[in-house]
Formats: sequence, C-alpha cells, structure tokens
Amino acid sequence: MTIRKPYPAYALHLDYYDGNIVPREEKARAAGAFMFLIEESPRPPIYSVSGNEAHIRIDDELDPDYYAEIVASVAIAEASPEVNKIVFDINSPGGTVDGVFQTAEVIRTAKKETEARVSYLCASAAYWLASQCDEIVATAETAMIGSIGVVVVAYDDKKFLKDFGFERHYIVSTKSPKKVADVSTEEGRAQITERLDDLYAIFAQAVATGRGTTVDTVEEKYGEGAVMIARKAMSAGMIDRIQTIATISQEGSEMDEKLLKEKMDAAIAEAVAKVKANILAHLGWVPKGAKIETVIENIKADKPFDACVSEYADQSIAAKELARQKEETPPVALPKKDSVTALSEEEKKKADTAAKVADGLKALGYDIDTNNK
Repeated sequence: MTIRKPYPAYALHLDYYDGNIVPREEKARAAGAFMFLIEESPRPPIYSVSGNEAHIRIDDELDPDYYAEIVASVAIAEASPEVNKIVFDINSPGGTVDGVFQTAEVIRTAKKETEARVSYLCASAAYWLASQCDEIVATAETAMIGSIGVVVVAYDDKKFLKDFGFERHYIVSTKSPKKVADVSTEEGRAQITERLDDLYAIFAQAVATGRGTTVDTVEEKYGEGAVMIARKAMSAGMIDRIQTIATISQEGSEMDEKLLKEKMDAAIAEAVAKVKANILAHLGWVPKGAKIETVIENIKADKPFDACVSEYADQSIAAKELARQKEETPPVALPKKDSVTALSEEEKKKADTAAKVADGLKALGYDIDTNNK
C-alpha cells in the first residue's frame, strides 16, 4: 500500500483519469481517508531481451515505483553487451508527474539506440517518455498518441464535512497566504492552475527537445491536450512512422529477398576471388621455370594449385639444370659441307661423329653452329 499526498499532479489521459483516478479517490474519501490510498499488487517483470533488443514494458498507470523500475531496466540494458537497442513497448494512459522528469532524462541520455513502440495508447506521461526516444513507431492505425497536459483532482468537501457536523479550518503562517489553495474560491483554483501551467511548460519543452521541434509547434500541432490517431499524429510530427503487422511482414519478406541476394552475391564474389587466386598462383610458376603448356593444362583442368606445386618445382629445377649445362658446354665446330668430300676417310668418320653429337645436342635444345670450323 502506497500513500499519496493530496492533490498530486497527473500527466494522465483524461478518460483514464475520470474512470479510474477519480472513483478511487472518491472511494477513499468516502471511507473517511483524507489521503489517497492505492492498493498495489505485484507487477510482473517489465524487462526482457529478444535477440539484440532489450524490451521494457510500459503498459499501466505510471507512478514513482514504476518509474524506478523503468530507470533500473534502462541501466541493465545499457550495461548488457548483447543489447544494442532498447525498445519501450507502450500502452499506457500516463501517470503521476512525480518521477517522470528524471525517467525521461535517463531515456534521453541513453547511449544505445532507443525506440518507443505504441500498440494502442501513449498518453501524457507515457508520451513524455516516448518523446525522448530516438524514434516513435505506432504498431496499429488505431494507436492513440498525445494528451500533453497536466491535471489534478481537487475536492471541495466543505458540504460533506458540514453534513456530518464537521467544519475544517486551515490556519497558516502570516507570510504564507498561498500555503493552502481553497478550491472553492476562484483565487484557490487560479493558484493550482498556475502550478499546473509551470509543470506543463516543463512537459512541453521536454517534448519539443525530444522531437527536435519548438514549444510553439507542440502547443499548436500536438493536440492541445487531446490524443490523436496514429495517422494524424504522424502528420503532426508526434511520431515517426506506422508499422503494422502487415507492414512488418511485407518488410520482412523484402528483407529476406534482399538478404538472400546479398548472400548470393557474396558467395559468387568469394568463389570468383578463389578462382582468380588459384589461377594467379599457377601462373606465378611460369617465370620460375614451369612449362607454360603444363600450367595452362592444369588451369583448364581446374586443378588446385597446391596439387601442382611439386610438378612445377621439378620442372623449375630441370630448367635451371639445363640452363647451367648449356652455359658450361662449348659449341662444337663442324666443317663446312662443301669441304667434306676432300677429307680423308678418317676425317670423314670424325666429321660424321661430330655431326651425330651436334644432332643429339640440338635434340636437347642446344644451339649448334655447324658452319664454324
């Protein structure tokens, strides 16, 4: 059970205010309690994680305890390395002003990306919080956004007390004539209104800052205290977009196709890169002594370079050895053809032998000059 001070200021949707707050306070007063007593049941955890998104559920009347849970949840999300986005799932009429400013500041200064997702109602204090996110998204065309304003419930219970034989008098210090606002008088109501206007100014400035606009725009285009359906709210600049389930499904399908194409393109690029690398590795052995014919055949056969390295190495060694031998073997001088007939039989035999040697060396690739003596 939480005790509330008399006349708390609410940033709350008026329908909820009339249907819930007023009856609750009237019931408390009828029972003779002149402070507001609110029965509280344990609230389910509002924090959860889905993938790399932290979700913080704001789906009830906001009060200082709820604000404290939101602040703690943001701190957990900020400290979690697996979380890169904080999503506030909102369906709330708003709540007390007590605690909303501090909570809004925590959301505004969050280091990670923030998004408010409105399923049905994002009113008053709830919109104050949502406006501090990087983006506001309505997940239904019927979502209602706004109710920017501050309200209190004030009772003139003089007649009630008089009927039961009571008469209440407030006696305040001489220098504190505004200590108690008498709601039965115009002056008393004006005094309360002045306080609400001051709170509203802070509210409007926070919304303007969060939405990147001016207070004048907030006051002129953001509903003047009423809620606006998602489409109008988006036109006014109160939210960024509408993303229904159908839109999400369509975008998901388009994203799947895009992702598939990106994966295919990446796979093709990777395959081409591997083929190029394999070809370049093969060709790299040609200047080292591998036979170009062998290299080309291996490339055509799509043989991995690693399987051909030994073959290329052997060819390279053989080529180097032949080059060495060619440099060391002196050229063989042969007699001119027209002088062979004048040689003796012994000289003919020597010439024939030299010719055979020359033919053999030519077969091995040596350049033999047969015209030199």
